[in-house]
Amino acid sequence: MNCKLVIIGNEILSGFTKEINSSFLISKLFEIGINTTKVVFINDDIKCIQSEIDLDFNLIILSGGLGPTSDDLTNEALIQFFQQKPTSFINNSIGTAPGVKYFYKGVNIIALPGVPVELKKMFTNEVIPLLVKEKRNLTNFLQVNVIGIHESKLIKLLANFESNKNINLSMSYLPENVVVKLRFFSSSINFKDLFGSVKFDLKKILGHSIFSFKNHSFEAFINKFLLKNKITLSVAESCTGGYLSHLLTSFSNSSLFFRGSVCVYSNDAKIKVLNISKELINAKTAVSEEVAQQLAEKVKEKFNTDFSLSTTGYVDSNISNDLFGIVWIACSSREKTITKMLKLSSDRKTNIISVSRLSLNLLREHIL
Repeated sequence: MNCKLVIIGNEILSGFTKEINSSFLISKLFEIGINTTKVVFINDDIKCIQSEIDLDFNLIILSGGLGPTSDDLTNEALIQFFQQKPTSFINNSIGTAPGVKYFYKGVNIIALPGVPVELKKMFTNEVIPLLVKEKRNLTNFLQVNVIGIHESKLIKLLANFESNKNINLSMSYLPENVVVKLRFFSSSINFKDLFGSVKFDLKKILGHSIFSFKNHSFEAFINKFLLKNKITLSVAESCTGGYLSHLLTSFSNSSLFFRGSVCVYSNDAKIKVLNISKELINAKTAVSEEVAQQLAEKVKEKFNTDFSLSTTGYVDSNISNDLFGIVWIACSSREKTITKMLKLSSDRKTNIISVSRLSLNLLREHIL
């Protein structure tokens, strides 16, 4: 089954509103075995909307243009085109405009509001069950989540695996910061055996770099991992400026393991808040293995936790080339402290995300 997405909205084409619905829809459709082969962006215009009703597709999903305002023209455009009212309506439990569904010459046409929170809830709760029920030959997929190995290196590591994999398996690489999602999909009736073999082979090749086989983020995994292991954690952040703490508190029940954090961005804060040695900073600089180690140990002592993390480094390019991207992270337990140096090369925001995720992974490796 192939799908076309039609994203409608003058505000999107003007650049004033960031468009996020298409990536959400593509991802969710893929999970149920539906490939999105075309995405178009158009104005709120009846003729434009009607011109995108392309019967070469099995499924057409329209986002936007449903509502009470004068520029909400999607429903009117569809009624004019099909010369009839919708086949059915799609419940919108948190908004005013319901979605609509048409079935025309073997093609499903679904129109949803463009408000992201409404679209996500409607698509997840109403549309996906409908599509799964109607769809035959569902493509099954397995996701293998890998952290800490760059995509180019991962491709080399898996070269022999790829060349020898079963012909009934397709494979794709989906890089996302320091995480790479490997997706395998198959329509074979023996897909469970195929996926079991994939898991076995990849564990031998990649070891602990694989953090899960489920379709979730690394942060969501870490939340469950820490809850399961029943540990307490504290954090001392410098270069990440609170982002690591943000990741830890983005999910429910994080208070069960996360005791607290300090953002000691300046050298003065490191000295006054955590009693880091001024002489050590002067001798080794704030971005050093020794300071990262002290930060982790001092914050663990301050909050009396089982484990602690620390970050210190140069994440911005407004510094000399030989220093840019150098970051030290540390993880301290009641038995020992381990440190790791990172060398990053992306922009400031991406580097902060990378450091935060790799710090959490250092904690995971320390616990394993």
